[in-house]
Amino acid sequence: MKKALLIIYFLPIFCFAQNFVTQGICTQSGTTFTLNGISQSPYAGRFFCKSAVNLNNDFDLVFTAYLGNVFNNGMAFIFMPGAQPTATSPATVINTDNIHNFGTGSISSDFIIEFDIRGSFCAAGQNTSYEPTSDINHISYWKNNSACNFGNYFSAYSALGTVNYYAYEPYRIKWTKSTNTLETYYNNVLIKSNVIDLVGLLGTTVYWGFSAGCYCVTGGPTVSLLTLNGALVPVELINFNAQKKGKEIILNWQTAQEQNSSHFIVEKSTDGTRFSSLRRVEAAGNSNTPRNYEISDAASWYGNNYYRIKMIDMDGSFKYSKVVSVKMENKPESMIVFPNPAVNDLEIQLPSSALGTVIIQIRGVHGNLLKERSIRVNSNMSAVVQNISDLRPGLYELVILYNGNTEVKKFIKE
Repeated sequence: MKKALLIIYFLPIFCFAQNFVTQGICTQSGTTFTLNGISQSPYAGRFFCKSAVNLNNDFDLVFTAYLGNVFNNGMAFIFMPGAQPTATSPATVINTDNIHNFGTGSISSDFIIEFDIRGSFCAAGQNTSYEPTSDINHISYWKNNSACNFGNYFSAYSALGTVNYYAYEPYRIKWTKSTNTLETYYNNVLIKSNVIDLVGLLGTTVYWGFSAGCYCVTGGPTVSLLTLNGALVPVELINFNAQKKGKEIILNWQTAQEQNSSHFIVEKSTDGTRFSSLRRVEAAGNSNTPRNYEISDAASWYGNNYYRIKMIDMDGSFKYSKVVSVKMENKPESMIVFPNPAVNDLEIQLPSSALGTVIIQIRGVHGNLLKERSIRVNSNMSAVVQNISDLRPGLYELVILYNGNTEVKKFIKE
């Protein structure tokens, strides 16, 4: 997503920007990864997501790839069981006759989807019995077994057809657990489909990533616009917290990086369902470094206060963060009005001393009375709803009269 990087709430799989780790000759620029490499130390470029995925759930990854020049053997998508990857682990050995180029060091357990554009990566003069040497432009599936040994080969290679090496082309990897079906698409066309028990092969929990093939040179494969289960990756809110501070609630969040982000709308709800705008906060626009944001809500609600963040891009597209909540235990000493601005209804939290007969009025800015109602309030009643749908857009005053007291709050009707 080219948004401020907020937590991606697609379930059950999620991944964040800072949770990508690069290895070898791999460079990252925002959401774009270039997998350069050479056929000797250190090794070809790779990147992994450090957030685990559960293969008992469906997996649908869409991305674009620029395969680079004709000397590039291609790239591979990797399902990797075991420990969380780091910048140095899993380690790898580079050799042009070694499957570790695509593997991750755990050579017996990784599952590979190979995108090859110039001959088998087990090339002529090596272990050519395992793949033809003329297999230009193919996709194949296999599980690592040993160097250039396809003892766990799941399908013969399938031709991609004509590939534009010098343009970003769309790819898709789709895993459907209910049918144990693994599908690979190129340019929106299904190229390969296999029934494979990935859970039986790898276990439930894996990590995923991409690796460049051997003979990679500058300008090699580049992967961008990763979209996992319908959500652009990486998009994340590193932290989103709400906590009490006296009579206020402090909201703070941090973005890992931002791309074309316009602004945030912090939204609030008193029931966890109906959210209204609380505050607009301008975003950084474009940033490759973490950014911190903080606002306070002085009009905290007696009971539960629910918050979420709407992150809006410059093109108008948006996504929501998770919902956080804070419970306030003490009734307010003065009236609280929410939302403000409002469209149809005002929620009015009454002060703790407002008992017995309470008169609610709505007045124009010049004091002219527009609405009035009388209600009976007891100790178990803390809030009322006032409909304002029939008011014209503009500025108004909400007035409550109780026990000889008068409180006034201005509000805007949108």
